[in-house]
Amino acid sequence: MLISFKEELKIKIIILLLFLAGLSFISLEGINNKEFIGSFPFRQLIFFVISFFILFFLQKFNFNFFSEKFLYFFSFLSVFLMIVAIFFGYKKSWINFKTFSLQPIEFLKIAYILVLAEFLSKIKKIVSLRVLLKTLGVLLGASFLVFLQGDFGGLLVFILIWLGLVFFYLNRNLKVFILLSLILFSFISWNYLLKDYQKERILNFLFPERDIFGSGYNAFQSRTAFGSGGVFGKGFKLGYQAYYGFLPNAHTDFLLSSFVEQFGFLGFSIFLILNILLWNYLNKIKEFLKEPREIIFVNGFKLWFLIQFVINTFMNLGFFPIIGLPLPFFSYGGSHIIAEFFSIAIIFNFLKRVV
Repeated sequence: MLISFKEELKIKIIILLLFLAGLSFISLEGINNKEFIGSFPFRQLIFFVISFFILFFLQKFNFNFFSEKFLYFFSFLSVFLMIVAIFFGYKKSWINFKTFSLQPIEFLKIAYILVLAEFLSKIKKIVSLRVLLKTLGVLLGASFLVFLQGDFGGLLVFILIWLGLVFFYLNRNLKVFILLSLILFSFISWNYLLKDYQKERILNFLFPERDIFGSGYNAFQSRTAFGSGGVFGKGFKLGYQAYYGFLPNAHTDFLLSSFVEQFGFLGFSIFLILNILLWNYLNKIKEFLKEPREIIFVNGFKLWFLIQFVINTFMNLGFFPIIGLPLPFFSYGGSHIIAEFFSIAIIFNFLKRVV
């Protein structure tokens, strides 16, 4: 039975996601020294099962994710959950339930991209400051909530997604205005917004040798683990840095270093190829889409994916400050994985609607 190229693209993406899920599980099990039931790899397996279920379940429906009712409902729900997390949640970021925790910012990213895509699809070019300020209002609304959480990494993602989507709609004068505004924002952020520990992270990024036994310890250990794997790695469960606890947050921020320590440059190359292929297939999906808002959403998700992939990888290499951004489809955590799979489900739904 012959299948269309659209269906072939879906199958290829699903296979890639299965491979990435497998690598994530292997990496977590490779640093696990506890009973399997209830451990990080066990919980990650559950997260992936739920995510794949959502992906396949949503394919049964021809749903318009840009309908006015859904946009209002999903945006309101995301904002409401963010407010609950800020005022009642753990560290202002997580809503704790009996058996799991929810991180609303991951779902706010989806609502944010949907709203931006809906707005930008109605204009051809941003030629006035008034129109630019409307898009900036979407950014400021979402960023204000993220700022209240004290999540500098999340704030950076929202700003970069906005820049990536809006920049090509700007005329020359507005591009200069944005550039000058970014310089001013950087100055204000350093002097008035960033907390001392965030400044320490940036300074340790620029000068990692400043305090390798204090605030620079995580970056130093991550770089050590990443480089110690060599070409072929030390082997499954043989990663000294991660397995014995010398590398903090080995299952979240530094899971990639844990993986490379075990499987070396060869394993990292395979991981990199899988992500490049996923990026390429998402690009090919755009060729079938006709509605501008759908294309913009795919671009927004690709930006989200690329920003967090690059930042997390550079964090693990010691080339970027540690700001707590998960590696898409890989780092431990249910909220970001489910949100990323939900985004893929939305994109698959776009293909389903193409005649």
